[in-house]
Amino acid sequence: MKRNLEKFHTTFLCLITLSCILISQLSQAQMYRLSDERAGKWETSLMWKFQDSETIDYNNGNTLALASTDRWGFTLGYNLSNHINIHWAFSYLKPSYKASIPHSNIPQEILDANPDLPNPFSFDHKGSMTSNHVNFAYNILKGKYTPYVSAGLGFSNIDSNLKSGSNSCYWDYYYGWVCYSNTYNDTSFSYTVGAGFRWDIDRDIFVRAGVNQEYLDISRTKGTPTFTTGQFEIGFRL
Repeated sequence: MKRNLEKFHTTFLCLITLSCILISQLSQAQMYRLSDERAGKWETSLMWKFQDSETIDYNNGNTLALASTDRWGFTLGYNLSNHINIHWAFSYLKPSYKASIPHSNIPQEILDANPDLPNPFSFDHKGSMTSNHVNFAYNILKGKYTPYVSAGLGFSNIDSNLKSGSNSCYWDYYYGWVCYSNTYNDTSFSYTVGAGFRWDIDRDIFVRAGVNQEYLDISRTKGTPTFTTGQFEIGFRL
């Protein structure tokens, strides 16, 4: 975990430095929007998101060890005032994982056909994880530089990308028959708390960086799976 956090810190600082240089060049010819003009404005942002590793222990003895990963996301929000911002945040990650399954959860016909199968049986694969949250952020200061605190509610989905059962098909008037594979996946209620810093660079552009704790309310697990995440955003006022 220490090596993962060091990688995160290095990447995070490089992205901030490069983005600040780029944005400063873009904003030289623009006049800064006064801080009281943030209120009542819509905005959107592109997000880089890092998620630290986490192991999920299920009540039936299965375990799912998700590796740290980073990917992308975006937000769409509205400033109710200079202090209060509400935004929808979507993120998509592709974590590698190691699953461990005891013999008690494996069908007997598979065990009979594979007598040398280790107990527990473990395998590595790459999954996917999506999160949708409505976040409430409070900007502590009115000006262009401000720390913030946030909290959010929504849903998260962890997909094993392993096929479950037969394919599902439907008829599309334009494409004809369209088939897709069902996979083992789990959608759960999730919530976040976090803090960070926002910089309104000029009349059209802002950056936002923060660290969150994301909690997944999965009823079949021991405890509450908790992910530490960090994100860096480049935003545009609409």
